[in-house]
Amino acid sequence: MGFRYTRWYSYGKHGQTMINQERFGLFKKDYERPNYFPRGTRIMAPDPIGWWGEVGTMLKYQYSPAFSALESIRYDVDPDFKPEEHLDFARENIPYLMNAKSLEHLQFLRNNEKKQMMIKQDMQQVRWHSMLVGALADPMSWLIPFSLAGKGIFAGVVSGARAGAGYGVLSETLRAPFDPTNTSTETLLNIGGSTVFGGALGGVVRTPSALLRQAKAVQRAKKDSADILNKFESEVRNKKFTVAELAKKYGVNIKVGPLPAKTLVKGEKPQPIEVKGLDAKTRKKVEDRINKAMDDSNNLITHGVSKLVKAITNNLGPSYGKFAQSIVNNRNQIAFGGKGKTPQPTPLGRYNSETNTVFIDDTALIKSFNEKRWTKPRVKGVKPLPEDAFQTPAEWRNFVLMHEIAHKIVKRTKGESTAKYENRINKKAIQLLDEEQSLVRDNLPITDEYDLALPNVIGNIVSTPYRKAIQFVGKTGIKLPQEIKKLFHMGFADGGVLTKGMMAGRSLTSLQQLKGKAFGVLGEAQYALENLHYQQIRNLKVDRTVEAPRGYFGYKYRDKLWTKPDGKTFGEFLERAVTYYMLNVSEATMKSIDGVDLSYLRFDFEKHFGRKITKYEKEAGEVIKDFFERYRKEALDAGLFDLSKELVAMQKYRDRFIRARVNRLQGLFDRAKQSKGKGTLKPARYYERALENAEAQLTTIEKKIAELETTVKEGKFKPPFEENYFSRIWDTGFILKHRDNFVKLVEEAYKAVPYRFDRDIKTGVVKKINYDTTPKAIRERAEKFVDELLKGDTVEDMSQVMAPLQVAGLHPRNLNLPNWFGYRDVDGEIWRITDFIITDPMAVMKNYTVRVAPKIEFKKMFNGTAKQVQDFIESRMADEGFDGEDISKVKVYFDTLYRREVGQVYDRPYGFDNEFANTTRALGTVTYLSDSGRASLVDAGNAVFQYGFKPFQMAMERMVDRTGWKASKAVRATASGIIEKHVLGTVSQRVVDNANSHPVTSTYGRTRDAIVDFSMDLNFLRPLTVFMKEMIGNFSQHDIIEKSLRYSQLTPFEKANLARHGIGEKQARLIAGQKKHFEQDVGKTRYYANMQKWTNEEAKDAFLGGMQTYINLGSLTATSADKFSLVDGQLYVKYRPFMEKFGIKPDPMTSSVGQDMVRFQSGIMALPFMFWNYGLAANQKILQAGFDPTRPMSQRLFGASIMIALGYVVSSWRLPDYMWENMSYSRRMARAVHLSGVTGMYSDLAYMAIHMTKGAGFKGPQNEFAMYNPDTYDAFMEPFGAGFGLVGDYGRGLYTMATDSIPAGLAKIPYPLQYNMFIRDEVREMRRMLRNM
Repeated sequence: MGFRYTRWYSYGKHGQTMINQERFGLFKKDYERPNYFPRGTRIMAPDPIGWWGEVGTMLKYQYSPAFSALESIRYDVDPDFKPEEHLDFARENIPYLMNAKSLEHLQFLRNNEKKQMMIKQDMQQVRWHSMLVGALADPMSWLIPFSLAGKGIFAGVVSGARAGAGYGVLSETLRAPFDPTNTSTETLLNIGGSTVFGGALGGVVRTPSALLRQAKAVQRAKKDSADILNKFESEVRNKKFTVAELAKKYGVNIKVGPLPAKTLVKGEKPQPIEVKGLDAKTRKKVEDRINKAMDDSNNLITHGVSKLVKAITNNLGPSYGKFAQSIVNNRNQIAFGGKGKTPQPTPLGRYNSETNTVFIDDTALIKSFNEKRWTKPRVKGVKPLPEDAFQTPAEWRNFVLMHEIAHKIVKRTKGESTAKYENRINKKAIQLLDEEQSLVRDNLPITDEYDLALPNVIGNIVSTPYRKAIQFVGKTGIKLPQEIKKLFHMGFADGGVLTKGMMAGRSLTSLQQLKGKAFGVLGEAQYALENLHYQQIRNLKVDRTVEAPRGYFGYKYRDKLWTKPDGKTFGEFLERAVTYYMLNVSEATMKSIDGVDLSYLRFDFEKHFGRKITKYEKEAGEVIKDFFERYRKEALDAGLFDLSKELVAMQKYRDRFIRARVNRLQGLFDRAKQSKGKGTLKPARYYERALENAEAQLTTIEKKIAELETTVKEGKFKPPFEENYFSRIWDTGFILKHRDNFVKLVEEAYKAVPYRFDRDIKTGVVKKINYDTTPKAIRERAEKFVDELLKGDTVEDMSQVMAPLQVAGLHPRNLNLPNWFGYRDVDGEIWRITDFIITDPMAVMKNYTVRVAPKIEFKKMFNGTAKQVQDFIESRMADEGFDGEDISKVKVYFDTLYRREVGQVYDRPYGFDNEFANTTRALGTVTYLSDSGRASLVDAGNAVFQYGFKPFQMAMERMVDRTGWKASKAVRATASGIIEKHVLGTVSQRVVDNANSHPVTSTYGRTRDAIVDFSMDLNFLRPLTVFMKEMIGNFSQHDIIEKSLRYSQLTPFEKANLARHGIGEKQARLIAGQKKHFEQDVGKTRYYANMQKWTNEEAKDAFLGGMQTYINLGSLTATSADKFSLVDGQLYVKYRPFMEKFGIKPDPMTSSVGQDMVRFQSGIMALPFMFWNYGLAANQKILQAGFDPTRPMSQRLFGASIMIALGYVVSSWRLPDYMWENMSYSRRMARAVHLSGVTGMYSDLAYMAIHMTKGAGFKGPQNEFAMYNPDTYDAFMEPFGAGFGLVGDYGRGLYTMATDSIPAGLAKIPYPLQYNMFIRDEVREMRRMLRNM
């Protein structure tokens, strides 16, 4: 049957070999056990041999054959004895007994054979602890050097397995030749078993030291993280703000240097200069007025005082003006007050409003730090700042600078006292200081920022491309450059690992974290369409935002499998809306194709549908338009179609990757020349060659940019978007049915537009190429187009699913014409392109979201295409001295992850192999996951493990809060919770790896997917998952907002944990900046995001990415970062010359100079791992996370305990009461721990090994823990997984029908929903009846 992911379905085996509780139905009633035997009684069982007997049996099994062989030497040869005369050739072991030398020897051999059989019978009673003691007591086990070389558990497993294999070979060499009952299978199983046992023992022996190293590593990581934080914070506080940047930012002049000062003592009055010819009375009046004005202005030059001096000059003459200015100058020398007769401090800074100039004395400021002047304000009523407000002289200097700048920003109100005004200035200055320091933090380099902050020992046992990349070390010991590690984090970070940058509060929002944003847009579009349909059938006011009724299964009036058209169904509503939307084009558009009048193609809606378009259907068309218009704008902004935007994107790519590389290599080259071979740098010649290569790259891209600039300037190509664009996906089934009409349509298309555009992908330059317009050439071209279109192995690329413009003609599977184009046949019937494409708006929009949105987001985030990023990875690694093999490894890691994120794992999603895999996966899901809902209850413990009890508390509070509905709006935007249930149908992806199946498929495929989707409701996996995701989503938006608002007060571990979710200091600051838009519940205890009012897109993305990470961790969901490449059915191998004979070519995305790679991909290769998603996610996000010190210990312990407790409960539900009651405690706990998920994938692998060894006939204590009773076939199929196991079970059932009986075969075949709690007993009874027929 193959390995089944037993955590999510009932048992590991579902076919011909039944689990324990079904054995009682295997026999007919004549053979049933009599009632007078108590349940569990072993009839005619051998007598117990006791614990010491078990240990002795282990030793007897090993050494008894050899001792018996030695004992037989004492028998003499009887020359007259003929053994064949005394043997029963039909029943006895002839090859062994023919060695008898005499009659006495023959009897000895018979007794020895019987003795060996009895020993093997006693071996069945040997338990694991007895086996362990017996093995350790075996002298031979000490002859094998049990090497524990290596530092990890894996190294212990390898060395233990090696030692076990050696022991097995040696022990079998001494035992097997002398055991008359031995078989070759027994020998192989013993060697294999000792290898497995040795490996397990080696792993166990190494576990304590590995855990000790883990603990030490965690402590070291904590210390390193503290050092990073201290060093980082120290650098921030010692960084002097750049005067020029501040002057530009705040629009102020800043002058640095000493301020003129006069030393005065307290009580001494500032003396004006002597000016002759002044009237005493007027002089006194001027002095009083100036002093009063200066008192009101806090002894600072202000605009008002300057005006007063000018007025005095103008009214009383230059002499009085000079006298007045002298008073101002003297007064401005006093910056801070003093006590007693001590000298007044030297002025440190001031702001002149008249000249908009800040004066700052850097030297005096630095020297004055120890005086802590901020604690002794001169003006009465000004609040002193805390003594530890500033930690360094530079920080104090920065505060004074921001204090003076604040005088420009904060205006003094009328009647405001000096003290109150200065308090406001100080508050603003502290705010400005924090903001500027935050910007410093954002840009300050952190050593090894993108390296792991904590050891990842457990997660690395079953590693993934993402984790391999960020820990990659080349063959020569070179670490992967930080720039490349950053690319992996930008693309695929999912909250599963913690980096050193995160420990310092630095984070980023990844492509993976933003994946849900696009699906949120899709969900809102479907909700709007459903709302409008409901309003139409109820004749309500048109308003797409008013919610329609939705229940457990989604929209109340959605189409079911049995829905019949009656003019009011949702499907008919969408058909009318999308038809009107696509075909309702203007007269001008009808005549826009090279001047050809196609007005005869105008669509008569009323004639076609028998009635006019309704206002609701028109609005539905607007919903569809808005959806595609959004992506049109995003595609243009990303430079995907508009050449001017693509030019900008290419320039950004040049600056970010190519020019930065040139600058870095130039610096290394200069340093290497100066070092003259000393130090850690490579020789200067090495960097010179790399620099030449980088400069050549720069020259090449500069040339491409210049060509593109010319194209844009001359306006040679600006692709027009067609009116009422609708993504084009060909309906191959309909095309096959009406091939002749479609060929004719293509011919007419080539006649209408007899040319195509040929676009250079690298440069973006487009050339127009004219076609041969002879009828024969057009016909041949049309036939070729249709043939290529109908090929199931045609490679799908981006232009196939996008094509929102006439550049669609760039791809052979698209026509350079709008969807409304068509022709009139000889019968007068009009055939349009819309007749031959999929027009289900939800299927098409979902396809667009899956295929296009990630590519747009990738281009926006990376400022380049995937190929350009791969080229940068290769050149950057080559600069560091990596060889081609290492470079290709990293490129393979990136390509694997990229293809997952953009949904293009399979080049031919409609190929037979992928369709077979999709069908097998769907059948396996409906069959084996029919009881998976109850297994998902352990998610409640995981939520506690990740976030404590707060999510549950908030969920309870929300039930009684009338504002609680506001929380779901933000959750919707991440495409989680209710959107995931009603729109995407992706709940099963938590367990089943079906994320790469094609979103638009045939009618059969849509029916198949609908059945799988429906089964997720029947097994309760969907509602429980939706509840958990809604709960975590509601909690996450509050938690992110609340922590962002008080970010400076968070502990270092709280900051690190928040950064894990993509919310670093920068992102928190942006989110907090949207404070005015936040809403709260009635009790003011919970925040709601109210994101539709947010004005900062970067804050929106950070918030959505953070929420998505909370949800994926709280309701554990595997991401691209959790899976190894084969999980998707991808395999990368080195290219070999012989492959060319089979048409296999190197993969340009992953090959590098010196190492070509080949990529194989098929859905069939993914079938063995179809139920591995949850376990792979649990490896890193539960098991490894259990050692993460940034999470509270109580939270981890409570969460793990609850998961195991719930696993215990669910395990008991799955078994009949009598079986659970009679099961040993160790078996119960093993199942509980396995089902809980705390062991990640490793308990599944352990159960796989148990079932393989038991099915192969190996006897051992591990068999006690088997979940079913496998046979040899099961042992062989176990590693091939549930998919192949399902096919095998059907094959065995059919074979039994053909060779035995139909009922017996039907009893072996798996049935859909066979483990659903409502029918499982009936299915079990049906199987019993079929077997007994």
